[in-house]
Amino acid sequence: MAKSVLITGASGFIGQNLTRALEGHYQLYLQVRNSHPTGKTERIFSLDFGTRFNLVDLEIPVEKIIHLAGEFEKKKDFSKLYFANTYSTYLLSQWASEKGVGEFILASTGGIYGPGRHRETDPPNPVDLYSLTKRQAEEILLWSSIKKVKIARIFFCYGPGAKRGLINHLFVKIMRGEEIVVDRLIINPIYIDDLVEYMKRLIRSTEGGVYNLAGEEEIMLSDLVDQIGRITKKKVKMRRGVDKGEMVGITTKAKRTFNFTPKVGLARGLRLTYEALVGKKS
Repeated sequence: MAKSVLITGASGFIGQNLTRALEGHYQLYLQVRNSHPTGKTERIFSLDFGTRFNLVDLEIPVEKIIHLAGEFEKKKDFSKLYFANTYSTYLLSQWASEKGVGEFILASTGGIYGPGRHRETDPPNPVDLYSLTKRQAEEILLWSSIKKVKIARIFFCYGPGAKRGLINHLFVKIMRGEEIVVDRLIINPIYIDDLVEYMKRLIRSTEGGVYNLAGEEEIMLSDLVDQIGRITKKKVKMRRGVDKGEMVGITTKAKRTFNFTPKVGLARGLRLTYEALVGKKS
C-alpha cells in the first residue's frame, strides 16, 4: 500500500508542483488555504496556518508530513510570520508526536545563513524576520521527539506559476517598466522542476538531516536583471543598491545523497518563466 503523506501548503507554488509529481505514488492528504491544487485528490482540508488554529480534532493516518505552508512576505508584521512559520511547525510537530508520525520534512530557506557561501554545517545568521521564523521552526523540529527530521533549505526557487519570490518580482517590475534597486549580490537560484526532483528524492531517502537545495549556476543580481530585460525586450530602469556579497548554497551534500544534479539551466528557466507569464508555449 502506498505510504500516506500530509502536505501543507499544497495550493502554493511549490505545493502544487510537488503534489502533481507525487500523485499516484503516495496516498496524499492536502492542507490548503483556499483553492484545490490539482483537481484530482479528494483528501483535502482547509486550514489557515496564519491564525491560531487547532489540530486536536484532525484525524488523518499519515506516515510523513511535508510542511510547505508558511508566510513569506517580509513586510508582514512579526506575529503573522511567527504564527505561519514557527507556531504552525510547533503544533504540527506536537500533533505528529502524539499520532506517531515517523517523518517530518520542513521547507526552510537559505536565508537562515546570512550572506556568504554556505554549507549545511555553517552557523545560522538569519537575514530577516522571515528567515528567523524559519530557523525557529528548524530548531523546534530538531528538538522534537519525531524519529526522522529532514530540512530543505531552499535558495531562490523560481519558475512558471510563481506569484512571489525574487525572480518573479524582477520579471513583474521589469515588464511594468518600473525602476529596480539592484544590490550587488551573487545567488544560485533553483528552477521549480529541479527542486521538485530534489524533494521527491528527499522524501524517498532513508536519511534525515539538513540539505541545501540550490541551482548549479551562480549569477550576479545585476546580470540576472540584464538577462530578464533581454528576454522581455524591455528597457531596464536600474539603480544600484548596496553590496551584499553572496547568498550561495553549496549543494555537495544534496547532490551526493540524492544522486542528482539540477538539469534546467538559468537561461532556459528564465525563458520558460517568461513564456508562462505572457501565455506563450515553448
